[in-house]
Amino acid sequence: MPANRPRSETIDALAKQGVTCAPVLTVNEVAEHAQTKGRDLIVKGTRKDGAEWPLLATPVRLSRTPGKVSHVIGALNGDMDEVLADWGVTRQASRRPVAAGT
Repeated sequence: MPANRPRSETIDALAKQGVTCAPVLTVNEVAEHAQTKGRDLIVKGTRKDGAEWPLLATPVRLSRTPGKVSHVIGALNGDMDEVLADWGVTRQASRRPVAAGT
């Protein structure tokens, strides 16, 4: 099949040959898909700085222990000091080159 054939034609041609197939969707197509919207799989989260981000919710829905999105991605390096402190490393030490093999 030609590489420049529209996706729908490729799927139709394969289906006519008895091949079970489905389209591979782009990220935007997945976000806009009726199933994604119907299951509320895209949720909005708010960062510490007030910026809103779209987030992927958990697709698994358990009645007694429902999953939820509890953290939003922060700004680049926004939590670096906190992470380094958790590791017991100072910011200055984190900038030193690491020797090969260590």
